[in-house]
Amino acid sequence: MNKAVRSFLLFGLVVFGPCLANAHEWTIDGTTKVEAEFSGIIGDVVFLSKADGSEQKVPLASLSAEDVAYIKNREEATTSVVSAMPPPSTSTAHKTSGYSTIADMLTGKLVVPGENGFTDYSPGNPYPDYFAIYFSAGWCGPCHRFTPKLVNFYQQMKPRHNNFEVIFVSNDRNEQEMLRYMRDLSMPWPAVRFAEIKSLPEIKKYEGPGIPCLVIIDAQGNVVADSYENGQYAGAAAPMKKLGKLLEAAQ
Repeated sequence: MNKAVRSFLLFGLVVFGPCLANAHEWTIDGTTKVEAEFSGIIGDVVFLSKADGSEQKVPLASLSAEDVAYIKNREEATTSVVSAMPPPSTSTAHKTSGYSTIADMLTGKLVVPGENGFTDYSPGNPYPDYFAIYFSAGWCGPCHRFTPKLVNFYQQMKPRHNNFEVIFVSNDRNEQEMLRYMRDLSMPWPAVRFAEIKSLPEIKKYEGPGIPCLVIIDAQGNVVADSYENGQYAGAAAPMKKLGKLLEAAQ
């Protein structure tokens, strides 16, 4: 393997990335074909997330040169896309009563799981000061590991701080997969209706190049915390913790 490429891949002791939006077909030991997402790498072991949510560990040396190049290009693409994102806003202009750009934008487009599918949901008024936009999917292994943490956070914080709301934006393949994912993980928050996701570029613009991605925005859409920091994936837990501190400080 090219030494420069290997050095790039092994930068740092542990490098974990999110599930990427498009699956890649990997060639293992020159013959075996596996369709999965690049999830991360530790030492000489590459972690791949399959569509069923399972994770496969593959020796780096067993991958084809094209696969190694794919990982390198994906990492470079992530850095370039995130570097172009605006820095988080520190504005306090979101302290409003009864008006919210984000809530108005989402009105009529939110749903929650019901007995026979999805039912409509209204954000209510007064509107939340913060929205935690959660980009995730049922086929994503890292998402399955993080979502229970976000559910626990929500269940602990919501009774004491009603000035925030989590909004799930699905990367699932269809509405039924989205519904199953929300039910299986007991998501207590609303989601953008599956058919409306593509028609909401104002919300999709917050999504990073990989999932799970959690972005905290204020009522006017200013970014307060993001899963991507300075062009690097910091994980979804970092903005969740930042939101917790903001909520506690505002009390």
